[in-house]
Amino acid sequence: MAKAQRKPRADETAGQDSGRDMALDALAEAQLRAHMSGELALSPVAAIPYPMIDLPALRARLGLSQQGFADRFGFSLGALRNWEQGRRLPDRSARILLRFIEREPQTAAEIAAEMGA
Repeated sequence: MAKAQRKPRADETAGQDSGRDMALDALAEAQLRAHMSGELALSPVAAIPYPMIDLPALRARLGLSQQGFADRFGFSLGALRNWEQGRRLPDRSARILLRFIEREPQTAAEIAAEMGA
């Protein structure tokens, strides 16, 4: 029986570009050179703003520490810290949940408790 091959870990493949990555890098470089020489006009990229919830203010309003907020609503403490310190942004589903917590904290806590948070 043939032995199954394991998938390489990210640290084992760090710095190794796939053929696709190399092709994308070459395309980006070619576009940048064409833009810099005036041969290609690049379109500006529009950022899509969305309102971020002031998590420290929300926690203060609810009288919760980071750990208490994470426990009550089912977030990981690390994620909450990353959001508050600006290292990461919550994904769309987390932003929706945070907005719901902001508007209906008691209902959100009850639902989270029912779900085992």
